[in-house]
Amino acid sequence: MKQRVTIGVLWLVAGGASCIGHPSPAPQPEWGVALLEVGSSRDAQQEQTALRDCLELLGIPYVATSDVVQAAHRPLIFAGGILTNTQLTPSQRETLYSYVERGGVLLSTQVQGNKFFPLFGIAEAATSRTNFRLLFTGSDDPVLRYLNRPDERDISLGDPTLYSETVWSTEYTPRPGTQVLARYANGKAALTVNTYGRGLAYALGLGFKETTLIPRLARGFEAARHWINWFETPSPSLEWRPPWACEAPSS
Repeated sequence: MKQRVTIGVLWLVAGGASCIGHPSPAPQPEWGVALLEVGSSRDAQQEQTALRDCLELLGIPYVATSDVVQAAHRPLIFAGGILTNTQLTPSQRETLYSYVERGGVLLSTQVQGNKFFPLFGIAEAATSRTNFRLLFTGSDDPVLRYLNRPDERDISLGDPTLYSETVWSTEYTPRPGTQVLARYANGKAALTVNTYGRGLAYALGLGFKETTLIPRLARGFEAARHWINWFETPSPSLEWRPPWACEAPSS
């Protein structure tokens, strides 16, 4: 269940945000997406490994780099690692802001540094280990158009009757104008999208490490809704297209 939410969001953003109609950040952007490696700690490296694994599983072409300038040549950036104030230099942070402002699309998990809050349209962020459910509540954003079944919009992150804590998550307090696409059971924002200039910045409150790598080590916190002989409802196959291959929206 937990693996579905992060892989699903990654796939939906790659397929949906590319066709929203925002101008691409460069006249002829390079093919595929960028995995921006943020940080070099053990946790950061594990998060990057999980994200690479997800991209390869989905067949999305990508380049992995810690160079923000190189990543900005791609129409879509997935940030691998927690965005704290100390992870990027002021110059790198400004490059990331400019990338989105010029029409780029950015997805980051667990945004916690307040110097990035204006980019993502966030007022506050707090960590928690007591969020056992995530519900997709948005309906207007194109990235959610394939989540059309109830089971796809209600995600289990663990069984609260068996555990008092589950995986780490980040709760966001959005600023006015920021769209909330998913919430935890307590009502806190779990996935947001902010229009910054001509681009979009998505903030996901769950990490790829916690939702794809840890469950493989039998640390799934009993998130599955059924123990055996049950298949979770899959999302339909998506055809990923780069922004420059999408038709512009009709005026």
